[in-house]
Amino acid sequence: MKRSTKRKPSDLIAAIIIGCVFIAAVIYISDIVGIPKFWLEKDIRSQQKISDDWTVEGTVSDQIAIYLSYPEDRSDCTYSFYLNRPGLSLGYFFCVGGSLGESENFVGELVINGYTDRAYFSMNLSKVARAEISDGSNVETIALDSDKPFTLILPVNEEKTVTFYDVDGNIVETRRDFI
Repeated sequence: MKRSTKRKPSDLIAAIIIGCVFIAAVIYISDIVGIPKFWLEKDIRSQQKISDDWTVEGTVSDQIAIYLSYPEDRSDCTYSFYLNRPGLSLGYFFCVGGSLGESENFVGELVINGYTDRAYFSMNLSKVARAEISDGSNVETIALDSDKPFTLILPVNEEKTVTFYDVDGNIVETRRDFI
């Protein structure tokens, strides 16, 4: 009596399903699937437990994303910083975040090794009205609303400097952190 070597279609379907689950697990474990740009606010609210009545706003580039979350009275603030890794990276990955107290009266700057973009953020208690980007011979000015918190992502290298000015023309302190 000969044994049949013909496989059932259900065996093939099961093998395909098992293969897909295995590939999905490898991709998930290898950490190449990040958060899409349009889900960043949702991720911030859920992962950092930001209330629905808080404002969440930020700036996103191809490389990085910076967000501020704060209540209407601006008595508290949380910042969230994400990276879109070079190479095979499908989305943004949370990198660092923290709380800014009411007394935080400066512009934060995040410098990331290997990235050309820099993130700037402030609750704007200093009433920053403009940012000036200088390469030594040319100056580009970015107007800011002095009554609102802000986030900026700027392509800045070692040859360019960014200086923030308040409504009276005074320089506002920048605090730089390296990641």
